[in-house]
Amino acid sequence: MAYNPEIDTLEFRLEAALRTYLLSCNIAGKPNIYTGEETEDRQLPAINCECHGGPEHPMGTNNFLLSVSVCIISNVDPTNSDADPFPLHRRLVKSVKWFLWDSLLGPNAEEELHTVLSAQVPFLQVQNEIQFHGSEIHLHDRKMMTELKFTMQAFEAPNGVENNPYPAPPGPPAPLSLTCLIAIPCNGPASGGCACAAGSVVSNILPGAAGITFTYTFRCRGVVELKTYTGGAQNGLFYTGGPNANDGNANSYGLVICDADDAPDVTYNEGQYFLNASTGGAGRYQCNAIDYNFSITAVAGQAIVLTTDSFDGGQADSPEEEIPDISAPAQPYDGQFLRLDLVSAVPVN
Repeated sequence: MAYNPEIDTLEFRLEAALRTYLLSCNIAGKPNIYTGEETEDRQLPAINCECHGGPEHPMGTNNFLLSVSVCIISNVDPTNSDADPFPLHRRLVKSVKWFLWDSLLGPNAEEELHTVLSAQVPFLQVQNEIQFHGSEIHLHDRKMMTELKFTMQAFEAPNGVENNPYPAPPGPPAPLSLTCLIAIPCNGPASGGCACAAGSVVSNILPGAAGITFTYTFRCRGVVELKTYTGGAQNGLFYTGGPNANDGNANSYGLVICDADDAPDVTYNEGQYFLNASTGGAGRYQCNAIDYNFSITAVAGQAIVLTTDSFDGGQADSPEEEIPDISAPAQPYDGQFLRLDLVSAVPVN
């Protein structure tokens, strides 16, 4: 029975492929060979190729454990009834087992099995995961039936592409990552510290599926001056809102979230959030090593912009302050820097 696309099941494909293979073999007694889908009367001696689907393993892979039964059925041989009434049957079973097991499942089993099955079923892929469970012999109504049983794993190639194994199930998505770094190097000595640039701006794009709102949690580390901010809300070193006023010339470190197209227009004095808020006036006009986490809600694909403003072209220097486990910038850094590393990004329902 040829492959029939109208009866397109994994089980039928395997039955048809086994039948085609057995028809090509020089089996003793020239038995009739059928699949489980055939409904016409079966003439003995016969070989019935039947396949039953099992569980998907692993789940989500289209990879199925299949139970295959090859039943060999013969009539009593009346010419040998007083000795062994089934010599032809036993010879038939031995022949089938040789073609199905000894030749097919030998050292080159994987190659042989692929050749046998793919010739008949172009989109069927079979892994070399075959277990032979032996045979069962039944005698009923002057007929002998020997059932050869085995299991295998099989899966279908996607998009009807021959010899293309079904892709492995997707693993968990890679965690989103982002590092933002802004640094102001010292440019020679100055009163109370060192000279530096007036300010700086760096921008990056928030990761994730574009248009999806996430709660982004960042680890904020650096060596910076602390500054007093007013007019907003403070949570430790993290400050939300308020103007970026000149507070005795301490450097400001701001954070702006905006559309990517607007990022080039952000100036170094801007900030929707500030990352170096002084607590009670401590840490001003000197360098402080900071390390804390904060969270903001934003849309993936927006720009995250770090800003810093020195106000007077000078800053406290940090000849001895270091942050462990940071290679960029190299430690100790001659100047001030602030670095954000994305810890997590959780979609907002």
